[in-house]
Amino acid sequence: MTYLILRYSAEGRTQNPLIEGNPIARWILHRWGIRGMVFFKFIMVAVVAVIAEAVGQTRPHVGRNLLRFGTLVAGGVVIYSLLLLKRNL
Repeated sequence: MTYLILRYSAEGRTQNPLIEGNPIARWILHRWGIRGMVFFKFIMVAVVAVIAEAVGQTRPHVGRNLLRFGTLVAGGVVIYSLLLLKRNL
Protein backbone atom coordinates (compact mmCIF):
# COMPACT_ATOMS: atom_id res chain seq x y z
CA MET A 1 0.00 0.00 0.00
CA THR A 2 2.81 2.40 0.81
CA TYR A 3 4.32 1.79 -2.59
CA LEU A 4 1.02 2.40 -4.39
CA ILE A 5 0.26 5.55 -2.42
CA LEU A 6 3.71 7.01 -2.98
CA ARG A 7 3.81 6.01 -6.63
CA TYR A 8 0.37 7.39 -7.44
CA SER A 9 1.20 10.61 -5.61
CA ALA A 10 4.54 11.00 -7.41
CA GLU A 11 2.81 10.43 -10.76
CA GLY A 12 0.25 13.13 -9.94
CA ARG A 13 -2.60 10.63 -9.86
CA THR A 14 -3.84 11.79 -6.44
CA GLN A 15 -5.77 14.96 -5.64
CA ASN A 16 -3.29 15.87 -2.89
CA PRO A 17 0.38 15.01 -2.50
CA LEU A 18 0.71 12.03 -0.16
CA ILE A 19 3.82 11.29 1.88
CA GLU A 20 5.01 8.62 4.30
CA GLY A 21 3.64 9.63 7.70
CA ASN A 22 6.14 7.73 9.87
CA PRO A 23 9.26 9.92 10.20
CA ILE A 24 11.60 6.93 10.60
CA ALA A 25 10.10 5.17 7.58
CA ARG A 26 10.24 8.45 5.63
CA TRP A 27 13.95 8.81 6.43
CA ILE A 28 14.60 5.21 5.36
CA LEU A 29 12.60 5.77 2.15
CA HIS A 30 14.60 8.88 1.26
CA ARG A 31 17.90 7.23 2.14
CA TRP A 32 17.43 3.75 0.61
CA GLY A 33 14.33 3.96 -1.57
CA ILE A 34 11.51 1.47 -1.80
CA ARG A 35 13.83 -1.50 -1.17
CA GLY A 36 14.86 0.03 2.13
CA MET A 37 11.21 0.58 2.98
CA VAL A 38 10.34 -3.05 2.24
CA PHE A 39 13.28 -4.20 4.39
CA PHE A 40 12.20 -1.85 7.21
CA LYS A 41 8.62 -3.13 7.18
CA PHE A 42 9.72 -6.77 7.17
CA ILE A 43 12.07 -6.07 10.07
CA MET A 44 9.22 -4.47 12.06
CA VAL A 45 7.03 -7.52 11.52
CA ALA A 46 9.92 -9.82 12.48
CA VAL A 47 10.63 -7.86 15.67
CA VAL A 48 7.02 -8.19 16.81
CA ALA A 49 7.00 -11.90 15.95
CA VAL A 50 10.26 -12.53 17.85
CA ILE A 51 9.02 -10.62 20.90
CA ALA A 52 5.71 -12.51 20.84
CA GLU A 53 7.57 -15.82 20.51
CA ALA A 54 9.88 -14.97 23.40
CA VAL A 55 6.97 -13.94 25.63
CA GLY A 56 4.95 -16.95 24.46
CA GLN A 57 7.60 -19.35 25.74
CA THR A 58 6.66 -18.54 29.33
CA ARG A 59 3.21 -16.99 28.86
CA PRO A 60 1.55 -18.50 25.77
CA HIS A 61 -1.69 -16.55 26.17
CA VAL A 62 0.14 -13.21 26.28
CA GLY A 63 2.29 -14.17 23.26
CA ARG A 64 -0.83 -15.06 21.26
CA ASN A 65 -2.47 -11.78 22.24
CA LEU A 66 0.62 -9.84 21.17
CA LEU A 67 0.43 -11.47 17.74
CA ARG A 68 -3.29 -10.77 17.51
CA PHE A 69 -2.73 -7.13 18.45
CA GLY A 70 0.11 -6.80 15.93
CA THR A 71 -2.08 -8.31 13.23
CA LEU A 72 -4.92 -5.90 14.03
CA VAL A 73 -2.55 -2.92 13.95
CA ALA A 74 -1.04 -3.99 10.61
CA GLY A 75 -4.50 -4.64 9.18
CA GLY A 76 -5.69 -1.27 10.44
CA VAL A 77 -2.81 0.45 8.68
CA VAL A 78 -3.66 -1.32 5.41
CA ILE A 79 -7.34 -0.35 5.71
CA TYR A 80 -6.41 3.26 6.54
CA SER A 81 -4.06 3.33 3.55
CA LEU A 82 -6.77 2.00 1.25
CA LEU A 83 -9.20 4.66 2.46
CA LEU A 84 -6.56 7.39 2.11
CA LEU A 85 -5.80 6.31 -1.43
CA LYS A 86 -9.48 6.02 -2.35
CA ARG A 87 -10.23 9.51 -1.00
CA ASN A 88 -7.39 11.03 -3.01
CA LEU A 89 -7.87 9.36 -6.39
